[in-house]
Amino acid sequence: MEHSTHLGIVDDLQVLTYGEPGQRTFNITANSERGSAVVWLEKEQLYNIAFSLSNALEKMDQDADIADRTLSDMPPDSEGEVEFKAARIAMQYDSGKKVFLFAAAGVGLDEIEAGEEDPDPVILQFGFSHQQAVFIAQRGMDIVAAGRPICPYCHIAINPDEDHVCERRNGHDIDLGAAIIDQLTDDED
Repeated sequence: MEHSTHLGIVDDLQVLTYGEPGQRTFNITANSERGSAVVWLEKEQLYNIAFSLSNALEKMDQDADIADRTLSDMPPDSEGEVEFKAARIAMQYDSGKKVFLFAAAGVGLDEIEAGEEDPDPVILQFGFSHQQAVFIAQRGMDIVAAGRPICPYCHIAINPDEDHVCERRNGHDIDLGAAIIDQLTDDED
């Protein structure tokens, strides 16, 4: 049986990370009068949320007023607290209400830990303001940028305490072309 939670317009929206680069976990927490939610994300999901919001914000009017603090199409009996790992995420902007809409679907953490074979899906929906979108976009990008550097050739995160084995560079983490030229110029001297 599907578990659906509609928080309406959230009062508090945060992006959080825990742990050291390479071992970090990420989440979005949302709180409203109707309840609260913690949505656990992969780094790539957080990046996509921040990037999408940044692009949307660049293209829109800077009017941050929310026309209506309620979302009438959200059922009143869907309040509560929810925590889950997101599998799918969707966002859109409602220009009539001047609010961003966030929807995520995934699996509850209890069901993941229990190893259930056919877990019930969790669905979350909420709205958030222009000002909150600016915060989430910037904070999300800051969190992603604070992680391990990405190899420009194979696009895999580089661990700072390990040698990077880059498949696209035949397992080498140095620029072979530059190293050969340096060696040739040293030999000529």
